[in-house]
Amino acid sequence: MQEDQDLRYQVGATQQFGVRAVLLLKHGDQVFLKHVQEGGQALFIAPGGAVKFNETGVEAATREAQEELGLTLTPRFAGLVEAFVAMNGGQYHQLLLVTTATLSAAQAERLAHLDRTGLDLPKDTVLGWVPMATAAARLRPQALGRYLTTPAPAHAVDRREVTGGGDAL
Repeated sequence: MQEDQDLRYQVGATQQFGVRAVLLLKHGDQVFLKHVQEGGQALFIAPGGAVKFNETGVEAATREAQEELGLTLTPRFAGLVEAFVAMNGGQYHQLLLVTTATLSAAQAERLAHLDRTGLDLPKDTVLGWVPMATAAARLRPQALGRYLTTPAPAHAVDRREVTGGGDAL
């Protein structure tokens, strides 16, 4: 949903450009992700949201963690993904400001039993802990999977979902 000051723009009827902060929240060998369906296939996307004008990626990720998950944390900036994604009938060109955070056992448990009261999440949102190996194979855009391991690239381009081609670093 478009909010005031969001760096998200409709370019055409089914085309959108946006700058998005994404959170890769890790605990042990798992990562906390949104579960989505595309063409009958179960996929994952990282929680986060639109960066607002004059806001850094870390500031946006920190805000989104509080709004969507009720978490107070300061993630670490990990890099940038230029993503070209075709999903659910739309085409998206996104600059993803990737952030990561390693959660404590208490934070991980809290997310596993997330009380959505007062959180900025659509009611049909499905969230959960996913093994990193599974997540890396089904994460969209796929280039985000590289940020689940260390060292991660500082910048990746992912056109796989649009052109069927590879990505470049």
